[in-house]
Amino acid sequence: MSRNCISFVSAPASGKGTAIKNMEELMKGFDIKTIAIGGYIRTLKKEDKIPQDHREISKEELNKFIFERVSQDINEYYEALGERDSILVLDSFPLYPSQFAMYEDILKEFNLNELGCVTLEVDKDVLVERQKGRLICSSCDNIYNTAIESKMPPEEGICECGAELEKRKDDKDLEVMIGRIESYYKKDKVIMDYFEGKKKLLRIDGNDDEMFIAKEIVSYVNKNI
Repeated sequence: MSRNCISFVSAPASGKGTAIKNMEELMKGFDIKTIAIGGYIRTLKKEDKIPQDHREISKEELNKFIFERVSQDINEYYEALGERDSILVLDSFPLYPSQFAMYEDILKEFNLNELGCVTLEVDKDVLVERQKGRLICSSCDNIYNTAIESKMPPEEGICECGAELEKRKDDKDLEVMIGRIESYYKKDKVIMDYFEGKKKLLRIDGNDDEMFIAKEIVSYVNKNI
């Protein structure tokens, strides 16, 4: 049994979610569990555990809530998994220097083989255009994008499950979209330096074909397992 862990840290609309999904499709021999930090934050807001604008609390407080919830879910996952080989995918984690210690604690607590970090590099103007076209299913959370031909919905405004598509709140305002991208790039170098220092960083051109990107990731994973 092997327990492995890989992080995906990239700018908003870089194609990170698609890359993770395609990696899962190509690695059927592994049980893959994705921990999406953005999803945890949205859940904590719904439960009124944190303010709707999570910037109103300190990073230390936010990290505490995230770490407790993530650790609980990882523990439950491994208890149910049994002896199968697995890959734990950390989506957008660590995203701040203040989360590096949490990341190291997770690796140690669950005795994980650290595969490192994948980052998809895309020009800022392309990221803005992708965010403008991004749509999410109101029911199953499938993501589509009218700016990318291969990610167009099967029917205008409708998901393949039949539910309506909608814009994410933070994709409706151009200034907010640009602000999210700029915010990411303010901390990007520190995160990449952290993983480069470990010699565990895979940089990929996020403009490449999505299946080519997935195969690059799978090749990297197989070399490091």
